[in-house]
Amino acid sequence: MSIKERLMAIKNKIHSIEVSGETYHYKHLKQSELQEVGAVKSNEFNAAIFCVCLCEEDGSKVFTLEDLGSILDLPTSIVSKVATAAITGDEKKLQGH
Repeated sequence: MSIKERLMAIKNKIHSIEVSGETYHYKHLKQSELQEVGAVKSNEFNAAIFCVCLCEEDGSKVFTLEDLGSILDLPTSIVSKVATAAITGDEKKLQGH
């Protein structure tokens, strides 16, 4: 399988991370989503990533950027860990707490 084929195969892959005993499913942040996420205030960046990347186990989106206000009221520990994993792909290192 070529590099291109391997990259295209992972673009819709669903990942999961456990935070405080709860499992959250998400997709990695895509280049095509950066402009949308980048349009929010810098202090809302993690929440915006959480909005566009969090998904159900079947891959369906949970939130949109229209839900950003509600996301800002969620615990930072959850939002930031999911957002960081969605950006870095380092879900294994971020598990726990």
